[in-house]
Amino acid sequence: NKAQSKGMSTPLVSILLPAYQSERYVGETIESALAQTFTDWEFVVSENASKDKTLEVIKKYNDPRIRLYCQTKTTSPAQNWQFVFEQATGEFGCVLGADDVFEPNHLERKIALLNQSPNSPFVHGAVQFIDENGAKTKIYEQKVPLEEAPAAFLARIFPANLVNTHSALFRLRDAKTKKIGFDIRYTLLMDWCFWMEIALNTSGAILYDN
Repeated sequence: NKAQSKGMSTPLVSILLPAYQSERYVGETIESALAQTFTDWEFVVSENASKDKTLEVIKKYNDPRIRLYCQTKTTSPAQNWQFVFEQATGEFGCVLGADDVFEPNHLERKIALLNQSPNSPFVHGAVQFIDENGAKTKIYEQKVPLEEAPAAFLARIFPANLVNTHSALFRLRDAKTKKIGFDIRYTLLMDWCFWMEIALNTSGAILYDN
């Protein structure tokens, strides 16, 4: 694996993009990162040996903050998520799905919330669904406290993963220090396990952005 581009200084935020078979949407996904009002970020992309034109679409974007890695063979989703996590260098991290988009003020809002609560390990929030034609449909939001104690969060999330990972910003360096990452033993549950492990290893409140 070879990085396409590396920034000269360590960014505050690492946007993680594990991409696979996503040629139809990944361009919009990347553009939503480029449109962020907060600009001190790196974009760590791992193209997971897609059989479509995902890689061709990604290579059209030459922003120096983009670090592109190309897998030589397709790995599991969890392995690809963990790969971008391991390459990331930012203080904060977030995962952007290859068929998802961020609102332009996503990073600015979430960083401000975590800066206001220095002991909080992550913030998650409401999302809006978009259909295959780009039409905005229902909004998914949770009736939860804006600050939730870890024990209460764990009791609520244990029966089912209620965190939309692509809405979240977490303290990436802190997670690495505590050796918390995306467990590659799982297939589609690695993010669920990730949030529970973080909550088990913090005394700070879990934040929610409505």
